[in-house]
Amino acid sequence: MYWRKSGNTLSTAEFNKEIYIVEVSSFQLFWSKEFTPEISALINLMPDHLDWHSSLEEYYNTKIDLILKSINNKGLGFVNANLKSYFDFNNKNLFFFGENGDYLWNNNMIKTKNNINITIKNNALNLDIYKEDVLAAVAIALNLDISKDLIEESLKTFKTLEHRLEFVGEYKNIKFYNDSKATNVHAAFSAYKSFRNKDYIALLSGRPKNEDMTEFLKELQKNARKTIVFGEMINEIKKYPFFTNYIIEKNLNSAFKKAVSLADEGYYIILSPAGASYDLFKNYKERGKAFKKEVYRLMEMV
Repeated sequence: MYWRKSGNTLSTAEFNKEIYIVEVSSFQLFWSKEFTPEISALINLMPDHLDWHSSLEEYYNTKIDLILKSINNKGLGFVNANLKSYFDFNNKNLFFFGENGDYLWNNNMIKTKNNINITIKNNALNLDIYKEDVLAAVAIALNLDISKDLIEESLKTFKTLEHRLEFVGEYKNIKFYNDSKATNVHAAFSAYKSFRNKDYIALLSGRPKNEDMTEFLKELQKNARKTIVFGEMINEIKKYPFFTNYIIEKNLNSAFKKAVSLADEGYYIILSPAGASYDLFKNYKERGKAFKKEVYRLMEMV
């Protein structure tokens, strides 16, 4: 069974289900002493929330400790294989997914060490940004003895969530994606990597989180046709003199108009901001809805 309602705490659940799935923030983990799930998953470790945590080590350890709590209490831990160095021991209750892991993405299929292959029949999930999540979900589902057929059907019918690399619409063969939930560099980096070898215009904005943007901006310098920056992110971008492939605009409305004016047929315009929304918006949802409103207004002109 499954329980999740965005914005509600687990304590408000009716506790009449067999299994509860929750997403836990590093802030909650930092203060929690007793929270020990039977199954824990660690999707990635990338710098984030350094405006709150005292150090990168502290931030990483809050997530690593969750896995250790589970496996030390005879539960299961599922970890991205590129994080093996943080777990320098073998444990029968610890599983790795991704390259050189127990669960591997191969074209449109997930292959497992138990020779159970899960076919992915959903083009949306082939974007890089979703692969780590799908691998973790499939690994956990198989260990809960959920059938191959049910897993494949669930993946086939899965619809991406609002503000998470959400396809909004198309205007004159220009496609628009809303990824307003990408409030840090790692999330935005994953989104834009999914559009390599495509013609796209990137929109960056928001309040930075004291992250190193070097590799991320190298990605945009090389692959984006143009990057448009607005909000507090403008001052952050200026710290990286090698990054020259950008235009400054004052707000979302002017940035959107500039992107459309630069886009040719077949282009993608992507809002994956890499910063928190609080400089110009109440939250990432308001920012995403503002972007979608611009798209819908444009589509009405056709």
